[in-house]
Amino acid sequence: MEIEQYLCCTVLNFNNCCYFNELGVPAAPEIKDLPASTKEVEVTITWNEPQNNGAPIIQYTVYQRTVRDDGSPGDWNKLNEIKAHSERKAILQLVKGKGYEFVVTATNKFGESLKEEEKIQKITALGGMCM
Repeated sequence: MEIEQYLCCTVLNFNNCCYFNELGVPAAPEIKDLPASTKEVEVTITWNEPQNNGAPIIQYTVYQRTVRDDGSPGDWNKLNEIKAHSERKAILQLVKGKGYEFVVTATNKFGESLKEEEKIQKITALGGMCM
């Protein structure tokens, strides 16, 4: 949740107020337009630039975990670290017949954003192994 505060400025008079956000790690990016399923073995994910909370974003990190047959998620694996803050996409490989979850974090000088549950996106690679 974003913490917002108001600070009254004393430059001209006490009624002029300046808006600012508390300094800290960036908000987590939101992955855009990922389909729930695909027949492809490669998918491109893109995300919005999140609020930086007072310091420029210096890196995005893409994480992936597979979904087990019983529906439970596996452990997060770091796939990509993207140092170019304007680059907000990654091309990822999938295995047919598997389910995946993806999340992207942003990092600034204060640290890395959290892997927020509501920002996790799921996709299933349809099909199975050819015989």
